[in-house]
Amino acid sequence: MERPAKRTKVSDGSRKLDGIAHNGQSSIASLHRSISPPPRSNSRQSQAPISGNSKQPGETQAHGNSLDQEPSRPRLLPSPFKLTHIRDLHDGKGLNTDTVKLSDVLGDPMIRECWQFNYLFDVDFLMSQFDEDVRQLVKVKVIHGSWRREDSNRIRVEETCARWPNVEPIVAFMPEAFGTHHSKMMILIRHDDSAEVVIHTANMIRQDWTNMTQAVWRSPVLPLRDPNSPAPVDSGLGTGVRFKRDLLAYLKTYGVKKTGPLVKELLRYDFGAIRAALVASVPSKQKINDLNSDRATLWGWPALKDLMGRIPISHSPQNDEKSRSEEAHIVVQISSVATLVIDLLDEKPKRDAGRGRAAPHIKTYIRFADSDKLDTIDWAMVTSANLSIQAWGAGTNQSGEVRICSYEIGVVVWPGLLAEEPPTSSGADMSDSRNSIMVPCFLKDEPDAKGHCCSGVTTVVGFRMPYKLPLTPYGRSDEPWCATAMHSIPDWQGRTWTV
Repeated sequence: MERPAKRTKVSDGSRKLDGIAHNGQSSIASLHRSISPPPRSNSRQSQAPISGNSKQPGETQAHGNSLDQEPSRPRLLPSPFKLTHIRDLHDGKGLNTDTVKLSDVLGDPMIRECWQFNYLFDVDFLMSQFDEDVRQLVKVKVIHGSWRREDSNRIRVEETCARWPNVEPIVAFMPEAFGTHHSKMMILIRHDDSAEVVIHTANMIRQDWTNMTQAVWRSPVLPLRDPNSPAPVDSGLGTGVRFKRDLLAYLKTYGVKKTGPLVKELLRYDFGAIRAALVASVPSKQKINDLNSDRATLWGWPALKDLMGRIPISHSPQNDEKSRSEEAHIVVQISSVATLVIDLLDEKPKRDAGRGRAAPHIKTYIRFADSDKLDTIDWAMVTSANLSIQAWGAGTNQSGEVRICSYEIGVVVWPGLLAEEPPTSSGADMSDSRNSIMVPCFLKDEPDAKGHCCSGVTTVVGFRMPYKLPLTPYGRSDEPWCATAMHSIPDWQGRTWTV
């Protein structure tokens, strides 16, 4: 098939795609109901994906100083994760600055093949996000976990895919009766011989991509490998070579008939620009005493435990001179607990993420270096996995095995990893993390240099926060909000929630 001609696009701030039928939408009514949004706004701002060695205006060099900057100014790197655009947030307050829409990811007319891994699908909505000139030409694979033929979700997906000759549904291998195919990932292959991996937290349905808090990680553009160059050496956790190994191992668990063509295709690409560690789960049983991440990919909590033990935790020079007030603090945000129905607290937080009105479906695991200040981050993970035995695996059984039921996938980053360009060694020696820090960013992706000049910090990496700080514990009378439960207390718009 010849490459489609690339056309010049003029955006009028709106999509002309809503006329497409949406018969493939989920039958779960609550997924398509408004969650008390404020007035609608259509303006947005998005940025291209960044890699760890991208330069921003006014930055200093990695191991030196620019001529127009003071010597002590640190290099600033934007957040490796982006929040999704919230359609009904008041954009006059800049709440959608640096966010991304699904059409920003899929609207490139150069996409020739798209592999979609997810839990819930609205295939018509998915197809509406492609460029209209190539929407009928892009080869789309829809990988889901509804293995029972009588499953309503499987029937709905297959009926919708039948209306699109270029869309193929693929049922994931599901050996565990209580497991789910919960991973959320896209792999894009382009006509210009490049590829991209996108790992995110949203179901492939309209509600998740319009009015819920979600996060997206996009790899750098991956070029073809030089076939005449020697195979790259695995240089450790967080490197592109290790990421590629783990991603291919994940894809192979689906079976050669299902994802074999994709594995074969990705072997041709160079992943060297990636600065991230992949942490995934697949239905499996692992012998705990036989696990070694340097020899083979680990899954579930053993993979996370292994990674946490290897990430270099060393604090910046500005913190070495003073003792920390508290121990490190790990904060987990999962979609099983959303926002409170009403705000019972009068005190406004000093740092607001601007997502208080958008119910969170995002899953983040963040280790803050200081539980009092919450101003620096040792590592951060965005993943599809909630806190469950099915997602992360059960404890070791009497046979010494860890059993995992579900498919999940996520990405972990840390400051020293993103500051290093390129990473040159493995494990804790990957980078000098003493001179780089990661800080929470609010309402934008790029961190501020304020407070870090003359501190000995050479690189400041941002992390776009999906929730406000400082954290406020639930009170005795507080009730976590749940979409499948009835709430008689009026919300901020005076409405109650019935199911």
